[in-house]
Amino acid sequence: PAYYMEKGLKKRWMGALFAVLITLSFGVVFNSVQSNTISVAFQNAFGTSRLTLGIILILVFGGVIFGGVKRIAKMAEYIVVVLAVLYIGVAFFVILTNITQLPGVLSLIVKNAFGIDQAAGGA
Repeated sequence: PAYYMEKGLKKRWMGALFAVLITLSFGVVFNSVQSNTISVAFQNAFGTSRLTLGIILILVFGGVIFGGVKRIAKMAEYIVVVLAVLYIGVAFFVILTNITQLPGVLSLIVKNAFGIDQAAGGA
């Protein structure tokens, strides 16, 4: 949009102002929304103080961000592995707790994937 404001509307000041404001909002507003969402979720789930969780988030993520690109990459590498293992673990847990319904689920998948309606494109 800043490019179109500068070139299309011939208002360089508007494009520059938009670029500065959007950069500030991405740096401040969107981070505030995410941290607020995290703190509200933790408060509702565990009854933790939003201020306490906010301070913990500042310390953890501030240390990562101010550690530079290498620390961010190292932390991302660790988080991806943990989340992948958790995702697979939860998937297996859900399957195992519903193991009696597995044959019906697989049958339903095959029927709905290879039926006449599906071959005709759902028409």
